[in-house]
Amino acid sequence: MQVLTSQVTFKRKATEVLLALRVDKYFTKKEILQDYLNIATLGRNNKGQNVAGVQEAAQGLFGKDAKNLTLAEAAYIAWSSSKSFRLYTVRSRRYLERS
Repeated sequence: MQVLTSQVTFKRKATEVLLALRVDKYFTKKEILQDYLNIATLGRNNKGQNVAGVQEAAQGLFGKDAKNLTLAEAAYIAWSSSKSFRLYTVRSRRYLERS
């Protein structure tokens, strides 16, 4: 269910504020972050498919559970959600393989 439209309007911003206040009232910051990290698109796996969530990203990119990631691998997954991921993927993968 999509609650918000892609339009940038005052009405949308007001709705965002109300939704944020409601979420903050019923969930802890830890629960909000955990839920976000379980659905956020965090790069692509070795087949070129988008991966959602830290565990899926760890499996798709490195073939291991998230709890077994090295610091460099965890940082790569965290960084991969940024727009710059598409520009520097090949170079950064080579760096990780050398580490």
